[in-house]
Amino acid sequence: MAGMISIASGCPQDGGADDGEGSASSADSDASSSGASNSGSSNSGSGSVDSTAGTSATASTTASTADGTSTGPDTGPDTGPDTGPDTDGALCPEPEPPDSQEAILEVRVTVNNDTEQSYYVIDDTDMCDAYELHDGVDSLVLQDPWRCGCECPAPAPGTATLMELAPGQTHEILWDGRAMATYTVYDYCEFDGDCVDEDAGVPQPVPSGTLTMTLPVYEGPEYEWPTEGTGIIERCTSPRQLELEFELGTEDLLLDVNLSDLIPPA
Repeated sequence: MAGMISIASGCPQDGGADDGEGSASSADSDASSSGASNSGSSNSGSGSVDSTAGTSATASTTASTADGTSTGPDTGPDTGPDTGPDTDGALCPEPEPPDSQEAILEVRVTVNNDTEQSYYVIDDTDMCDAYELHDGVDSLVLQDPWRCGCECPAPAPGTATLMELAPGQTHEILWDGRAMATYTVYDYCEFDGDCVDEDAGVPQPVPSGTLTMTLPVYEGPEYEWPTEGTGIIERCTSPRQLELEFELGTEDLLLDVNLSDLIPPA
């Protein structure tokens, strides 16, 4: 047996990066408040005539104190604007994660190289999945989604380490029968005083039903991986694929697939 790869869907990533390699950053800090003071405006009175002196005088809005000093107009208490809560994330909703659940079965897939040439299969991954599982409607989320938070560098592209599968050799893939149940998490971002929302996940057993597994296959040890990442963790890109349809129930499964059944190149 040439090798074995296992994606344990129950291992959340640090910040959602695939296989624990990637990281995501979030900016949580005290919300700043900038109080603005109210400034008073002066009101000019109209000119009045002093009938005794025969001279004209102008009324003033400036009041005098008993000791002869003057004060400005009364503008009321200077409370400043309402800046709201000053605690981290106080404006963000609380996440409501579903319960993480233990695996109840194991699916073991054996890839047989029944051809006369060597092929290459995935040994390890970074920011992409070693296979895809589709339930007929959607692709299952197999890893904790990648998250950025408020600000972060551009996500890394999905890449994989390949291993040779020579004629007559086999390769095993293990899946624990779980996928991510996703929910929404929030980060409070000080720079714009707002909350960002992103997906997170916890592992739960996949309900019984028909699934299709798609396996990436490569014709050589080198592959031109994408140079830019999207942050969305999907099946690793590949020139060739194997597909295997099976019925998921409540018991362990042993499945075989042959490289002679490779999907022809597009």
